[in-house]
Amino acid sequence: MKTVTFLAALLLLSITTLAQVPQGINYQAVARNSSGNPIINQNICLKLSIHTGMAGPVVYWEKDSVLTNAFGLFTLKLGMATIDSGLFNTITWNTGNQYLQIAMDLTCTNTYTDLGTSQLLTVPYAMYASSGVGGRIC
Repeated sequence: MKTVTFLAALLLLSITTLAQVPQGINYQAVARNSSGNPIINQNICLKLSIHTGMAGPVVYWEKDSVLTNAFGLFTLKLGMATIDSGLFNTITWNTGNQYLQIAMDLTCTNTYTDLGTSQLLTVPYAMYASSGVGGRIC
């Protein structure tokens, strides 16, 4: 009887785990100085903002501190850092085109330089979801 209860609980846990979509977006870039050279093995600060429309209102804004590697490369998870405004899981992705604006501060002293804004495009999860194919339970 204990084994059946344990297996039933395990099955329910696995169904719940499969149904959850990660609340974050992977972001990766190479940090460069004004001469175009990679900023290697250095801590940098970033400010990431999501706008509805190219110059529309900011619906989410966070700050991140990351360490670049030997190539100036850094990786972060947008939506999982220190939030300044908004909630990532309440962004209404279907209300219009969403844009990501990045600003960088090489000294982490709140002297950010705007690096530009680009439209967020479809990710594999969204492409799969739009196919209408139902999820499966393993």
